[in-house]
Amino acid sequence: MILGYGKNDNYDGERFITYTEAAELLEVYCHSNVTELVENKVLPSYSLPLTDRRRVKKSDVLLILSEKKAPSTSTTL
Repeated sequence: MILGYGKNDNYDGERFITYTEAAELLEVYCHSNVTELVENKVLPSYSLPLTDRRRVKKSDVLLILSEKKAPSTSTTL
């Protein structure tokens, strides 16, 4: 199994990704923007063994991405 990076990742299963990968998927291209999402509790982060860097779930990032691209269902009167 070969995992791609960022937008080139075609692995369908769940995995933890770096803030930089998450930034690329969200098209913000700066890991500090992902840090803000984590600090604002929009995106949960996780501590993994053998690393001091926190990670986010790819599925959580894709959920945010789908909500960002979904048309608004609210209407203004």
